[in-house]
Amino acid sequence: MERLVSSPRRVAVVGLPGSGKSTLARRIGERLSLPVVHLDAHFFLPEWKPRPEDEWTPMARQLVEADAWVMDGAFAMELALERADTIIQLDFPRWRGLLGSVRRNLSGRRSPPADFASGCRERFDRQFLQLLRYVWRYPHTERPTVVASLSALRPDQALLVARSRSEVERALEVLAGQPR
Repeated sequence: MERLVSSPRRVAVVGLPGSGKSTLARRIGERLSLPVVHLDAHFFLPEWKPRPEDEWTPMARQLVEADAWVMDGAFAMELALERADTIIQLDFPRWRGLLGSVRRNLSGRRSPPADFASGCRERFDRQFLQLLRYVWRYPHTERPTVVASLSALRPDQALLVARSRSEVERALEVLAGQPR
């Protein structure tokens, strides 16, 4: 399904962990000159400690209420989906998420990516194994909820679904006003 917005101002990137949401968000931000908000970087405190709910909820609302952004991450994404004018779903097979998660873990040990919260580093530990389990189960546990949310979008919201890297490139071209 594809519905388009002529000049996107608030773009939410959703989908399988490890599929490249943060990278895509940065690329969209560059192409459209929009600020990029990585929700995970705001949600976590050093050492991957979740921010307390009473602190996180107002912070998330404030981030989402900005006039323009490209947003990715799992935490408070439902708020972003309500406010977004454009949503891109990375609907990749789980092997892509597993591979992406492993690659990110290995590369993030040297220097944490820009979308990580300060004081958070990748490690091969119980938390990483839980992430891999989450990615493995995602098609059966989380994806149906995401699909249901996306099927209930308002008519003024655009949806682009990418199931391959070439479809991601096409989505970027569409957003930049240069469809193939």
